[in-house]
Amino acid sequence: MYAKKLREWKLENYIKDITSKHNNILHKFIPIVDYDNLVAAIKQVAEKQRIELVVMGTKGASNKARRLFGTNTIHVIQGCTLPVLAIPDKYTFKPIEKVMFTSNYEMEYNYTDLKALIDLVEHNDYKIDILHLGESNLLSLEQESVKTSLQN
Repeated sequence: MYAKKLREWKLENYIKDITSKHNNILHKFIPIVDYDNLVAAIKQVAEKQRIELVVMGTKGASNKARRLFGTNTIHVIQGCTLPVLAIPDKYTFKPIEKVMFTSNYEMEYNYTDLKALIDLVEHNDYKIDILHLGESNLLSLEQESVKTSLQN
């Protein structure tokens, strides 16, 4: 019980610190402590709060994809239908030039699915790189079809 209250208190203080340093009426921070599976918790909160974009920090780990993103970030990218903006640890802000779209090529995308990404890229003249996240470089015929569709 004490550990739970301590986490809630730390989270509230963290939010106070952020809002005092970066006061913006367009942003609203709501502290949520959830002990569910990370992906399930994000899905529940996103639905309840009508969230449109997940922003998360990442530290990375041992293998190639996990070194770039981290295990939790990869699970969120693969398990959520929301767009995920992953910010690498110790990232120093600089203007965006490229956006990475990650896919396991298992889902066929349509314009509505990609509208937020397309709007972002078109309005800011960004370049898109597509990163395949999967256990193997070998793709099924269906995955090859999705890959071709995305490249087009």
